[in-house]
Amino acid sequence: MAQNKLRQTGVALAVLGTLGAMLVLWMVFFWVPTERTMGIAQRIFYVHVPSAWIAFFAFGIVALCSGVYLWLKDERLDMAALAAAEGGMVFCTIMILTGPLWARVSWGTWWTWEPRLVLTLLLWFIYFSYFLVRNATVNPEQGKRFAAVVGIVGVLDIPLIHISVSWMRSLHPEPVVL
Repeated sequence: MAQNKLRQTGVALAVLGTLGAMLVLWMVFFWVPTERTMGIAQRIFYVHVPSAWIAFFAFGIVALCSGVYLWLKDERLDMAALAAAEGGMVFCTIMILTGPLWARVSWGTWWTWEPRLVLTLLLWFIYFSYFLVRNATVNPEQGKRFAAVVGIVGVLDIPLIHISVSWMRSLHPEPVVL
């Protein structure tokens, strides 16, 4: 009985989330006014920037759960870290794909080897290696421990991404949040 109630709650939340996402997308394309200088390309930010923050948040969860997993050896923490890493990779990929769409319009090029872009690509590769390391060992427990270390070390790249535009010459705008 409790499992059926849990399943119904999960379905209801999935439906509400889907409807909310559809509403937000409708607002982005039809309700929000077009920005004067960047034009319609500015709407990419409504996908690009939230994807970046969600990816960073998810990778933070990976590091937190991985650290506690190494300490307590609780399998649930490893599963939570794995799920967060999967979600983080999805949103990091969206961020990396939508950034060049905007860059092409604003900078006239799809990609520049500037610090924020390179560090973000490095973040993607670090968490991609999280999955490779997990499955590269004969002993699954050892793979989980190695992946946990990669997840903890990888999160150290996020502050560098954030402050890279202030520390190094960059085409990216300086941070407006924090």
